[in-house]
Amino acid sequence: MKISIRKIISPNMPFSVLLILGTILIWLLAYRFKVAESEVGIESVTSETILRIFHSKFILSLASLLITLFNAFLIVQINNRFTIIRTRSFIPVFIFLTVMSVVTSVHQLPGSHLALTFLLAALFVFFDMFRNRQASEQAFLGSLLVSAGSLFIAPAVLFLPVCWIGIAQFKSLSIRTFLASIIGGLVPWIFYFSFRLYFETDYQWINSLASDFQPGFNLLDLPLIEQIYMALMTVYIITGLVGLISNLHGDSLQSRAYLNFLVMLMLFSFFFSVVFINEYLAFIPFVVMLFSFLLAHPFTLKPNGFYAVLFILLVLTNLSYLIFSLM
Repeated sequence: MKISIRKIISPNMPFSVLLILGTILIWLLAYRFKVAESEVGIESVTSETILRIFHSKFILSLASLLITLFNAFLIVQINNRFTIIRTRSFIPVFIFLTVMSVVTSVHQLPGSHLALTFLLAALFVFFDMFRNRQASEQAFLGSLLVSAGSLFIAPAVLFLPVCWIGIAQFKSLSIRTFLASIIGGLVPWIFYFSFRLYFETDYQWINSLASDFQPGFNLLDLPLIEQIYMALMTVYIITGLVGLISNLHGDSLQSRAYLNFLVMLMLFSFFFSVVFINEYLAFIPFVVMLFSFLLAHPFTLKPNGFYAVLFILLVLTNLSYLIFSLM
């Protein structure tokens, strides 16, 4: 029997809603059986603030879920607006929501999900700069958004140099756009430092900020089930990238530039997550978003045979990981 995932690539409205509701149900079940009993994985100012206001981990998890759903909406809009994949596809949204639902360690980190929202908004702006060396306003705004997101995850400010490389790939880098980008990146942090210096004159918060950049994470310190899960997901993305590269000949030069930029962002997201010991969990939504985009490309354009089987294995791997993590 020929295996195909076309119905998931272009589902009708009732089936789309059913798939989304399924991922929401997984998220809520994870909260009921695991998240409600666990501690917040990292020191998160956003999470701590919500807990102080509402005194409820459920509100924390619900806020993360709502932001994740909004991020899924942005993923759809980016693909439709800039044709990252040559055809409309539900696959990136489905992979993103499925993986985010089963990785319960990020269900109480709304700041991380909100930082991802800012990066997705920045992608809208940067992608619109393609071959426009006069796009100083877009360079300023995109960098402003990336920098604003880094107020929730400080090392995310390091995405700015990656974005400059991307702008160069888009043939949009000039002295004008580069300077505008630097100024845009500085503005949120100027306001941040001004506010903290005015209200907190003991400067202890500077040590806390510096700790966000502390290196030294060791993947071998993770539980065995997480190591196995990460290894399998690495196999999936490597296999997916092979399929993506084989499909690039059919993409426009613009789409190729976008895809190359997303690959670079994913590599740096993973690098940041394993280098900064206090921010491992915070970068997971970034890795998952980029993982979803890049895997969706071969899954959508090669919906039969090998990649259909690989997609089914990906879904089964995630459901298995959820079951074992809840045990």
